[in-house]
Formats: sequence, structure tokens, C-alpha cells
Amino acid sequence: MKEPIRIELPMLQPKMSVNAYLFLDPEPVLIDCGMNTDATLALLEGELQKHGLALGDLAHVYITHAHIDHMGMAGRLANKTEAKIWVNPFTLPWTRDLEKQWQKRAKIIESALVQEAPPGWDNPVLRGMNGFFKQALACWSEIPAESLNVYEIGETLSFGGGDWEVLYVPGHSNTQTCFYEK
Repeated sequence: MKEPIRIELPMLQPKMSVNAYLFLDPEPVLIDCGMNTDATLALLEGELQKHGLALGDLAHVYITHAHIDHMGMAGRLANKTEAKIWVNPFTLPWTRDLEKQWQKRAKIIESALVQEAPPGWDNPVLRGMNGFFKQALACWSEIPAESLNVYEIGETLSFGGGDWEVLYVPGHSNTQTCFYEK
């Protein structure tokens, strides 16, 4: 197995980035894809070109979890390519009803932020999160149903010349998976 190629993609926060990983053999596979922004798309296209590839060469895009910086671009890639988009069962609801999932997440965060707050307290962090959520929704694209596939926890995926066990690893996100290659 060859090492994956790390692709550093921008985030909404200035001077921050997120990693996507490209495997070339036996077919081009991308792990996570960044936000749905023109800047992310241009950077991704440039990185693929460095390896003699175009977007249309991607065969599969595997999403590790339901965060904008890991799957926001997935729908756009599905519309521009024939790549199959793969998500885990915990991420699947985010592909079907994004607005509802965002509302649930916002309520959880709001509950955590106000749980110990004094009555009537104006929480600047909460106001900032609400603004972030609105901005983030604009950087997320819907994945067409015909491009969407589900990989299962415990399943073994073959890409990049290796066999990868799908592990469920909640913590950073309750939808988080990782791929383990012995």
C-alpha cells in the first residue's frame, strides 16, 4: 500500500484547515472533501492536477463524519463527476434532511452553553454559534440520491492498495468513523 496524499483544504475560520486524503491506486479515492466553496473546489482541482488527475477521475469519495469541512463539497462532486459518495449510517440523516439535523445540533450546543448560565445572561458564544451555523449551511451541498452509498461499521473497505476496517469512533463527532489498516 502506498501512503495517502494529504490535501489541506480551507475552513470557514481564517488560517485554519482540514485534511482530505487522496489514494491513487487502484483507482482514485478521496477521503473527505471539504466545504462547498469555490476556493475549496479550486484547491482540490489543483491538487488533483499535480497527480495527473481531474475531478472526473475520482471513483469514490468516502466521508468520515457529518461536519461541513469533511462533507460539504460531496454533493457538488457528485454533480460534477461519476464518483460514488459513501457515508456511514450515522452520517446518512445529514444527507436527507440537513436543515433538521442543523436544528438538532444547534439545540444541543445551546443547551450545553446555557445549562449553568444565570437567568437572562446574554451569551456571546451562543450568538456567535448561531451566526456560524447560518454561514455554514451555505457551504454544504445536497448529495443526489443516485450517487449516495452507505458503508457499514465493521465492514472492510478496499482502496489504496489496502483493506480498511471501518471503526465507529464518536468523540469529535457522534457521526465519526475512521478507517483502520493493519
